[in-house]
Amino acid sequence: MCLSCLLYTGRYDELKSVIESQIITFWPHNQFWAKALLKQGKPEEALAYAQQILAQDRTKNDKPSIDRFCESVLIEVGRIEEAYETYGLDIPSYRTYLNIYRGICKKYPSIDRRKILLDCIERTGNNGKWFASAKEAGFLDIAIECAQGSGANPDVLLRACRDFAKKEPEFAVQVGIQGIIKLVSEIFYEEVFPFEVVQAYELVQKVAVGSGRREEFKAQLGREVLKQSCIPHLREAVVKKLEEG
Repeated sequence: MCLSCLLYTGRYDELKSVIESQIITFWPHNQFWAKALLKQGKPEEALAYAQQILAQDRTKNDKPSIDRFCESVLIEVGRIEEAYETYGLDIPSYRTYLNIYRGICKKYPSIDRRKILLDCIERTGNNGKWFASAKEAGFLDIAIECAQGSGANPDVLLRACRDFAKKEPEFAVQVGIQGIIKLVSEIFYEEVFPFEVVQAYELVQKVAVGSGRREEFKAQLGREVLKQSCIPHLREAVVKKLEEG
């Protein structure tokens, strides 16, 4: 409260004196001097001071907070590209990828949303996890590539197949096929049963029939099933459906 009051009232000399009286650096306290420098119109000094505190932090526990401060300073002074390249693509592990993407787009409205998505995919190397972001942003070509990658959730893919059945049937069938392939070829925490595969097949087939893509759907799914390393009894469930004619 003391440091906050000194900052708010502009008593910078007293604030600096209190900060310098500390035996050790501690960003939750030192940040008030960094903010004071910023309020005095000294952004470069504020950035340098924050980096100095980070260099003294052996545990690096304060790095996320210091990085966010530096990022906000760069954005405030109009150095948007530098902020984005240096800090904007730090992907936290504790949030959903969709919320991460939304947050970056909101923070950097002047940067192309497609570029942000592609940069996020490149940074993490896990395109399957970005399917929902690509779909929501309307980049369906990227979404199809994400659907084919590891980590894509089959339930999300099949739900997208249903939701896009009328407005984007080709996209719906493509992601539906990938949803079926994920079900029969990947291991999940909860066991997948043949009846679930059959339900998924019938969902995608209904979309394919409705858009005149039934034969295309069956041919592509057949090729994918042969190409992938599938769980035998789940593969058998798909093959039986394909053989029904």
